[in-house]
Amino acid sequence: MKRTTLPLFVGALTIGTLGLGTLAGCGESSEPKTPPQAEVKADSPLIGTMWELELDSLQNVPADADKPGRDITLQIDADHRVAGSGGVNRYFGPVTLDEAAETIKFGNLASTMMAGPGMNYESTYLKALDTVDGYQISGEELVLTAGGKPVLKFEAVEAENDGNADQ
Repeated sequence: MKRTTLPLFVGALTIGTLGLGTLAGCGESSEPKTPPQAEVKADSPLIGTMWELELDSLQNVPADADKPGRDITLQIDADHRVAGSGGVNRYFGPVTLDEAAETIKFGNLASTMMAGPGMNYESTYLKALDTVDGYQISGEELVLTAGGKPVLKFEAVEAENDGNADQ
């Protein structure tokens, strides 16, 4: 009889001790809780950053237009030259820019002359660049403006080593 009582007693003691240990960990900490801090990212620099267009920001593209096969990109180098992809063709040309005043003007842009899906996006994008006179950067977002109104929105992305701004 003692054989069966002893294991039951030891088992009950073990379960009771584990239960108390578990309950002891459930108490509130006396240290004040601080909410997690959002990571604040510094503004990406205009020069040298590869910017990818948010297609939804492009106005006046026909609803049934084919989307381009490549991302629409923009990159400005230290010599104030822009280069990128219009979605189908590569484009490049001069830029006049005043970083202190956040003004920018794209000069006459040249491009390759291929055809393909996304031509409506590309031609609308290049026409929009011609209207741009200012910009704003907030974190990893670039907004090109015309008359103070947003025209094109871009997101900073990792640049592929394809010579975008070397042309």
